[in-house]
Amino acid sequence: FCSDYSNMYYDSAEYNASCSNKDKGCSFQVSYNYPISPKIPTSIPSDAILSNYRYIYLQFNIPQKQKQKTFYLEAYDTSDGKTIISNGDCYFINTTENIDYEIRIYKKLKMFSYVQFGFLGISSNFTMRVTLRFPLSISLYFNDIALTNSNSLNKSDIPSLSGYLSRREEKINQQKKRENLAKETCTKIMENLFKSTINVTIFEDPYFSFSVIPVPPFLLVNISYSVGLDLSTENRFQSESIILSQTAVLEGKVYLHYDGLDFLEGKDDSSKNAIKTVESYNKLVTDMISELEIEDNYYTLTISTNADVSLIIYTFSFYYEKTNEINYEIQVQIILVNSLVKDMLAEIEESYDTIDKQEKIK
Repeated sequence: FCSDYSNMYYDSAEYNASCSNKDKGCSFQVSYNYPISPKIPTSIPSDAILSNYRYIYLQFNIPQKQKQKTFYLEAYDTSDGKTIISNGDCYFINTTENIDYEIRIYKKLKMFSYVQFGFLGISSNFTMRVTLRFPLSISLYFNDIALTNSNSLNKSDIPSLSGYLSRREEKINQQKKRENLAKETCTKIMENLFKSTINVTIFEDPYFSFSVIPVPPFLLVNISYSVGLDLSTENRFQSESIILSQTAVLEGKVYLHYDGLDFLEGKDDSSKNAIKTVESYNKLVTDMISELEIEDNYYTLTISTNADVSLIIYTFSFYYEKTNEINYEIQVQIILVNSLVKDMLAEIEESYDTIDKQEKIK
């Protein structure tokens, strides 16, 4: 399973539930549907040299065309949900004044726990890129806006947040139910595809978590799930650059299948081997879907790889009933750690490229 302090596992994951690298920090996307940061181990924030507090640098990058430039920031301990902000429980952030901030933590942090940021008062079309940094930066120290115990606010005193927080609490309760479905499906996928079991109780984060499972003899598997605050068309996971196939499944049966190699059909003898490979691959996808025995009414599966064919990505989007709103998503990242398998797939990919070039010349 993933260890926050194992660089091999941490760096191999495309998405991380924790920000655990003190030197590199991390960046993440914030939206109405995903209004939280990764978890930050309480051992990470640095002690100030000249005063009695610990600090984290935050940079907020909002697209220029976006109208909303302000929001409220909360910070809490994930073990009990209690704020780590002194004299209040949130800060007002205005990115038209500055995009660089520094939160100063005066409260004593628990050992072996996590800090997390929440973003409040944001609209349904809000989006923002946030970067967290931890090492001392003199330039940031003199140019950022310090969030201290003198400019903190209380959420209960902010009228605009009253209804927002009430609605959010209702959504979180529904979200937890959908999270349980995602966990169950993660278990099914690992059991049916890789004959491996996972302990879903390790997924503590109510929004997003991942796990790494070694599958002998030559695979390393990351399985991640994402459950938004609300039903939405927003995709959390992205596919790799090369799409191998896209399949839609309705009530356990494939009703739409497409792969990027369809142009091979009907070509001359030089492409027969490639066509056989594609046909075999398509059958593999169909068999895999029937073996999964997932009971959701409607979901899509996109299979992709990268340019050097070092990994394969299965991206599942499970929709609410028969709508286009996503209930939850699961992504399975299969990392090939055996050079022979990598070389074999690279040869197949090269044959596709050769055929593609021949077609373009024609």
